[in-house]
Amino acid sequence: GAVFAWGSNENYKLGSATVYEDTVASTGTRLAAVPVQVGDMEAKTLAIYKVTVTNKKDNTTRSYTFDASNPDAVAQISITADEVATVDYSNNAVNTALVETYLSGFNLMINSRTLAVRTVDIEKNGKNLQWTSADSTVATVAVENNIATITPAEGTYGTTLIRVTNHVSGHTGTLSVTVTQGTTGAATMASSVAVGRNFSAALRSDGTVWAWGLNNKGQLGDGTTVTRTVPTQVQIAPTEPGKIQYLTDIVSIAAGEEHLVMLSRDGVVYTTGDNTYGQLGYANTADETDTTAPYKTNYAVAVRFRDENGEIVTPFFSAIAAGSYHTMALTRGTEIVGQEYANGGSVWAWGRNDFFQVGVGTSEGTGNVTLPTQVLKGQSASDTDYLSSVAAITAGQYNSFAIRTDGMVLAWGLNENGQLGDGSKENRG
Repeated sequence: GAVFAWGSNENYKLGSATVYEDTVASTGTRLAAVPVQVGDMEAKTLAIYKVTVTNKKDNTTRSYTFDASNPDAVAQISITADEVATVDYSNNAVNTALVETYLSGFNLMINSRTLAVRTVDIEKNGKNLQWTSADSTVATVAVENNIATITPAEGTYGTTLIRVTNHVSGHTGTLSVTVTQGTTGAATMASSVAVGRNFSAALRSDGTVWAWGLNNKGQLGDGTTVTRTVPTQVQIAPTEPGKIQYLTDIVSIAAGEEHLVMLSRDGVVYTTGDNTYGQLGYANTADETDTTAPYKTNYAVAVRFRDENGEIVTPFFSAIAAGSYHTMALTRGTEIVGQEYANGGSVWAWGRNDFFQVGVGTSEGTGNVTLPTQVLKGQSASDTDYLSSVAAITAGQYNSFAIRTDGMVLAWGLNENGQLGDGSKENRG
């Protein structure tokens, strides 16, 4: 039921944005010399439904289950050096640990963008599942009898992505795993570092963030604009006068030119620093009509998100990225709305947009995007205008990139040197 077309794409008559008509000051014609798929392409996501963490010293366990009523829903987990995490899908039909979601593309035989969810058939597909760790120096993953075991590497702390792929069906899923130092008395070690312009930040393995260097825009997040020559711990605005409150439970950090972005274990995005272009995702001053609205304080402040109708939403974010003056955040691969599944992996962005790097389209112009907005998909909007089924994101100076669960690489923003890889030198929105 899929539809393909080829030839001239003037006025997008092919129904595919993967072959571009000129949108920015050019006269060349875009042609498709080989068939291209019309409309949205299918997306396949494999979601890790349940993870069990076991302490190797006392055999105590805790579980993370992909359940809307469970605050410890699977998306990203933290384990200590004394623990291992397991995904037991040996009896997946009864004790679900892995589920697959399928989102159809534009199709003449079924409703376009139909979402299907099913447990993985281990009898048929168990041998086809491949597990890998993006950084084996942090943690490794091994499989025996359809049980995947994630084991921290000795003496190393940090965060890695555990990826599982069904090579027959094409479904792919990821789990972010942060390894901390535990309670062994070992010295705390930085699990990751981020470098901006004239300032640096480190995420310690205990989930705290420390920053040092130039602080003229509040980029160190300590509530001041005082430049620091030694690391200072990032704080949140105190709830009581004179009380110091530190930011904790952070699993990822990213730095722009003059702003710092942090992601907590419970999927909340925090920012601090320069807000000239709206890269913090909130206003510079307090809103007198809405006392709950976040604003710049030179402390780490949680970003608030609204949908296209202006309603406050609380997506669970699993990754962040920072360009020079724009910010990106990625929701987990399969969202849950109420007790129902909905396809996730959506990308939000905000900040400077002079080269369309925020991803809101070229028709919106190049003005700054001062509040978080969902990135447009750039394909037909048969169900939604927004990009989804994304597994990873990163940001360049003035451009943005995403990898979909099917392996497709997407790019938008500055392209004057061909850095988007689409065969042109035209900026893309």
